[in-house]
Amino acid sequence: MALYDISVKLGQQNIVYPGDPAFSREAVTDGGEAMRLTMGAHSGTHLDAPAHFFPEDGQRLDDFPVDHFIMPARVVEILDPVAVQADDLEGLETEPGEAILFRTGNSHSGRVTNGVFTEEYVYLTQGAAMWCVDRKLRLVGLDYISLDAYGDPESPAHHTILGNGLLALEGINLEEVRPGRYRLICLPLSIRGAEGSPVRAVLEEV
Repeated sequence: MALYDISVKLGQQNIVYPGDPAFSREAVTDGGEAMRLTMGAHSGTHLDAPAHFFPEDGQRLDDFPVDHFIMPARVVEILDPVAVQADDLEGLETEPGEAILFRTGNSHSGRVTNGVFTEEYVYLTQGAAMWCVDRKLRLVGLDYISLDAYGDPESPAHHTILGNGLLALEGINLEEVRPGRYRLICLPLSIRGAEGSPVRAVLEEV
């Protein structure tokens, strides 16, 4: 079966959200090769756990069993150049417990892989986020570094998705992936108490 790596390459393609630590890699020894990596928990393609916005009582990544990060997924094409709207999803069939991944102009334009942050990207509206919650999905993925519009102090998509116990998968590259059904594998690093983690996200044809 075909596999699609939908992760961005750290150190080449990843975008740094303003205020987040940048990814860096430097040698720390002369005897062979060993590198020190510096990055934030939300670097590159990464998962957000509910604790990212709800640190007091939200679940953290190590609260979930490892099989929670392997699930059926549906890739959906969104043509709106501004945002994923609830109206875009009318008539779409989903199953409880699966993931939905939004393929937008962020992927088509190379915006998600060019390594340069822009304030103009396709984001997820609160209405679309609530649509995902109402259908009892497990994970929502978007092909940019944040679900929310840049500068929105309310972060409505994050609050809606994470506040209802779903995971967010941000910074995925869906340029080479057609709409349809897949199996998603997105294992986070095994870090105690992590509210987020970089992942190697892969889609498998089913």
